[in-house]
Amino acid sequence: MKFSTKKKLVLGMAPAIALLVSGGLYAEDMDKFKLEISSQSADAALLELGRQTGSEIMFKQGLDVQMTLPELKGEHTLEAALNTLLRGTGLTYSFTADGLVVLEQVKQEASESKEVEEVVVTGSRLKNVTTASQVQIITREDIKQQGLGSVEDIVRILTQNVSNVNAATTNDNSITATGAQGQSAINLRGLGTSATLVLVNGRRWPQSSFYGNGTVNLNGIPFSAIDRVEVLLDGASAIYGADAQAGVINFIMRKDYVGGETTARYEGSRNNGNMFSLEQNFGVNWNSGRALLTVNYKESKPVNSVKAGLTTSDFTSLGGSDNRATYYAQPGIVNSADYTLIGSLPEGDDGSDGVAGKLSPDNVVPFDQAKILGNQATSLFESTTAFLTVSQEVLDSVELYGELSYSANESTSSFGAPYLYYTPVPTTNPYNDTGEEVLVTTIFATELLAGLFGDTRASSDQDSLSYTLGVKAALPFRDWELDFSLSRSEEDFYFAVPRMNDALMAQRLAGIDEDGNPLPIEQIVNPFGDGSAQHPEAFEGLMTVPTDGSWAPSTTGSEMDSYLLSVEGGVFDLPAGEVRLVMGTEHRTEILDFTQANTLGLSVFAPEREVESYFAELGVPLFDGVPGIYSLDLNVALRRDTYSFEGPFNGPDMPFSSKEFTHTAPKLELAWKPIESLKVRASQGESFRTPTLRSLFSERRAPYIGWDPIVDPSRPDLGAQTPLWTTGGNPNLKPETSDSLSYGFDWAPTGVLEGLFVSVTRTEIDIEGMLTRWTEVFYDAPELLFEIPGVVDYNADGSIRQLNFSSFNLASRTSESTDINVTYDFDTDVGSFRAGLNATYYSVFKDQLSEKHTPKYGDGKDNGPDRIRVRGLLSWFKDDLSLNFIANYSSSYEHSGAGIYSPQKKIKSHMTYDLTASYLMEDSGWKFNGGIRDVFNADFPFYDGFGRPWDPRRVDTRGRLMYLEVSKSYNLY
Repeated sequence: MKFSTKKKLVLGMAPAIALLVSGGLYAEDMDKFKLEISSQSADAALLELGRQTGSEIMFKQGLDVQMTLPELKGEHTLEAALNTLLRGTGLTYSFTADGLVVLEQVKQEASESKEVEEVVVTGSRLKNVTTASQVQIITREDIKQQGLGSVEDIVRILTQNVSNVNAATTNDNSITATGAQGQSAINLRGLGTSATLVLVNGRRWPQSSFYGNGTVNLNGIPFSAIDRVEVLLDGASAIYGADAQAGVINFIMRKDYVGGETTARYEGSRNNGNMFSLEQNFGVNWNSGRALLTVNYKESKPVNSVKAGLTTSDFTSLGGSDNRATYYAQPGIVNSADYTLIGSLPEGDDGSDGVAGKLSPDNVVPFDQAKILGNQATSLFESTTAFLTVSQEVLDSVELYGELSYSANESTSSFGAPYLYYTPVPTTNPYNDTGEEVLVTTIFATELLAGLFGDTRASSDQDSLSYTLGVKAALPFRDWELDFSLSRSEEDFYFAVPRMNDALMAQRLAGIDEDGNPLPIEQIVNPFGDGSAQHPEAFEGLMTVPTDGSWAPSTTGSEMDSYLLSVEGGVFDLPAGEVRLVMGTEHRTEILDFTQANTLGLSVFAPEREVESYFAELGVPLFDGVPGIYSLDLNVALRRDTYSFEGPFNGPDMPFSSKEFTHTAPKLELAWKPIESLKVRASQGESFRTPTLRSLFSERRAPYIGWDPIVDPSRPDLGAQTPLWTTGGNPNLKPETSDSLSYGFDWAPTGVLEGLFVSVTRTEIDIEGMLTRWTEVFYDAPELLFEIPGVVDYNADGSIRQLNFSSFNLASRTSESTDINVTYDFDTDVGSFRAGLNATYYSVFKDQLSEKHTPKYGDGKDNGPDRIRVRGLLSWFKDDLSLNFIANYSSSYEHSGAGIYSPQKKIKSHMTYDLTASYLMEDSGWKFNGGIRDVFNADFPFYDGFGRPWDPRRVDTRGRLMYLEVSKSYNLY
């Protein structure tokens, strides 16, 4: 926010009206005018429009009208000219009863997260209508002023986001699957990363082929090209289709910048997670079009776990568990051939002078994994992104546009130390002087840290390419406009991890090569000692990336081809205003390619799905200016989607077959203003999510002996049985469905409280038929397995022969939360201020397998959302300088013990503070942004869960972070 002296002089002449231009009333008969308006600043262009049309145009106080508007020539109605000039500016207009044109900016909620009264893109496909949707906006200026350096940073500040896929969690295989490094995702309301729809410029972004469940990797979105982020915090399948159960996040890219801009940024982290980025923008306008290219390079160093607080894996002194490993150690654990424990060497013994007589069970010491986890709490991440947007008017009322987005991300991370587990070491090994072949369990930690294994890091690459071609055309009636676009998106994911060559290790342990020749002592591995006396030659070539088998490099792909056609415009006028309608169709083809997904353990096939959609949305202003009703607006949306799946159900060797799901999702919104300053709103809708391609198509594994028994409730006389198990996809799955109800109010008073904005929203989401993993059913409600057709196979005597596991449509989930957003703008003699607060309170978050089973509550627990999250902001603006103070709070929560034993019961709350500043040297084009995030380097609340004493889903492992960003803008010609 910047209040220039010029704007204060011109716009400060009246509280609401800053400027009155030209004379004459607006012509109600929609006459066309021959216009000649060159590309210039908005205020000058609109002054010229008023002069050429003979219209009175008023600007509301504080309106930013310094952006450059495109050239406009030819015959246009006043309304069509305004629509063309103001498109993409964030400005809107209305006509008063006496025909004046009033220009204003969409009202916003807070500098960091602003709620709009009139949603132009996200939340509705209609233009210039009042909606009941709760939409938060984060502008480019907010991003700069608050020191956010990545898309992950943006979603982290949303109080509704439950971040379980980020730079820290994807580096920990106990939280996310192996190979997830380099991924980042949004999880609104904690309903899952696949329950939030991700859009870029209103169009779907391709799903991550690694997850293959609809989850989008946000690291593929070009951060430097973002103009603003709009977050719809409500179910929206009736508008955008499936996967919008929790809401929608829409990244709107820049397109109107003119000139060159170079930006460099450096972040220095207390815990070594430093980052450098370089950004370049080139934007040009010409008489009938424009183009903008943005390129960005970024490198992020890994966070050092020791600096972050990991000094030992024994957390008992903190009230947690002793997480040191007991299944391997260094010096190694020696057993006889019949698995009888012999013992270990004393600590500090390198084993070079023999082991006989020195091995003892008393020497076995649990291995402290902090020794090898100290290097990285996050991956080394390198990213190059580019975004190009071009538009060209080819006729007076036709615009062609195109977009191209590219990203190439690389990440590497430590994958732990190689180890031996009950591995034979014969007497031919010169270090084995026991006189018998022994079984050794050891971890090569010392050797790893000494670099003897070479590069043992896991590496992954994610490359994505998306492009869109489209046309917008004004239709020959009222203000109707047609928008048609074709899009194609591709994402490739590669993951490789070096593995120990077991055959070569066996030779090095035996001291004999594959031809039976003895090896020199320098090439023989000593598995008994502490690793300090190993010879480098003994480890040469031991770590390689396999070329085949389940640990060979994995390559997955995701493709999406689509077209989107919509028409929008006014239908007819009511006394309260214009009825507007949008309708259209969308078609998508989505393919996931798992043909080389070895590392991920997936089936070998490339399933695809076709999506055919038809949608319509109607905005009706019901009442306006009657007693008790300043305005009353109704929005109705309806969308019908048909999903057609084709592929080899039950495995790659099965014949191809098809399956179809059809769902119609409605949504109803009502916005009532009893007075101008108060809007009471409510929306109710239905959303859905189709089964994932993996859950439908996963190959059924060969039967294996189950590791836990089960009792058949119809035959308890047979007692606990241990049948065969098999797992695979379930082609009989149905879509999840959800009902959402959202209601609240927005209050923007005038008079002494002018500048205050208060918004309160209650959101209730109920999901039925939720996809449920078989493990949850088996361990929590095994009796349900006998009610699902096809799960249990019997022998002739009535005993259980086999259990056929897969995912099921069983569980329900309920999420109830309240969002509070407050902002207050006020001016003083020392500058302008903005105080803001965003808070989310979760009152209910529960899962239930069936009505007869006890619900599991996740609100305020480690496996659910925080009960309370708050982000407060105080900003000061004076001329070209601004300062921002930000406070971030998350409440304490309980340790659920789900899948993790821990004596810990409660995790403390977490509070951090940020201080940022911005300075603009307007005449020279220089801009400086800098500051400190987590000013006091707050201690991470202790959490006993994932091998490190913090919860990476809830803290930024970088700790205190200082940053400086320098930008220089300039003319290109």
